[in-house]
Amino acid sequence: MRRPESGDVGTIARVTAALAEHSAYCAHTAIFYSLQSRVDYVLSVHLPSQTRRLAAAVNEALREAYARALGADILNPEGDFPEQPDPNFTRDRFSLKHSHGGGGFRPTAERIPFLNSLFSALPAISGSTAQAPLWPSLAPIVGGRSVYDKDSKPEEQCWTTFFASGCRTAREMQEEIARIRRLRDEALESAGLDANPPQSAVFDWPDEGIGYRIGKVQKRAFDEIKGLRAKGLERRADSLPPADQLRIAPVFSANDRFENSLLRRAATRTRARPRRRPTPNTSTNLPPTTTPPKVSSSTVFS
Repeated sequence: MRRPESGDVGTIARVTAALAEHSAYCAHTAIFYSLQSRVDYVLSVHLPSQTRRLAAAVNEALREAYARALGADILNPEGDFPEQPDPNFTRDRFSLKHSHGGGGFRPTAERIPFLNSLFSALPAISGSTAQAPLWPSLAPIVGGRSVYDKDSKPEEQCWTTFFASGCRTAREMQEEIARIRRLRDEALESAGLDANPPQSAVFDWPDEGIGYRIGKVQKRAFDEIKGLRAKGLERRADSLPPADQLRIAPVFSANDRFENSLLRRAATRTRARPRRRPTPNTSTNLPPTTTPPKVSSSTVFS
């Protein structure tokens, strides 16, 4: 596996810098659609213990990229100024989906592409009554074809044999399941729903069957988690001073579909005028455009 310093992290910085010189909107869009997903494949085919350093490095590179595009360190966990009430508020809001009033940032270190891969690969390796196994000799480790028979209730126990094998991949799969459950538990607590959690198509199954025959597990899991985080952020906004811009912006835009859209929420550095290379003009005496000033992260959503 490539070292983080030599590959994707440098590409994130280089591409963002090149685009931000001409258009912060283009830089923001590239980060959202491409750069923040750049290492997903690497994370999906390596053990999480092998990619934690890479994931952390990508998180930091994306923070710097967004700061370059937006003109403000919006993911700064320390907030905008000392002793700011709820300094993580802006960072946490920017990490929500656009439809929840956020910026669409997806922290790489939170994601579960490794689990996604196993949820697809293990049933194919074992096979079923309707499908021949891809690797029959692994049946003692991952389970035989009968594990996925309907009468065996695979949604409740299909990973049991694999977990009992004690192999490193199985251990890290269990650790990732525990980690994603913790993220949901924290989101439930922030939303005030930990005592009476809503039904979940992903999380209501036991560890031994979670993810079986559920399409796009990572997306569905984080759609639920981020929806709960959005509710938690609403509760946090209510505790801020009434005149605080951090409170006003999410409260008044929460149900506005136009406000909570990607193009409306793109970068702010170019709201004044994009920086262009000055060109000679014999008929007028126009001054060259200047770089827009930096803005506070609290104004990005306003």
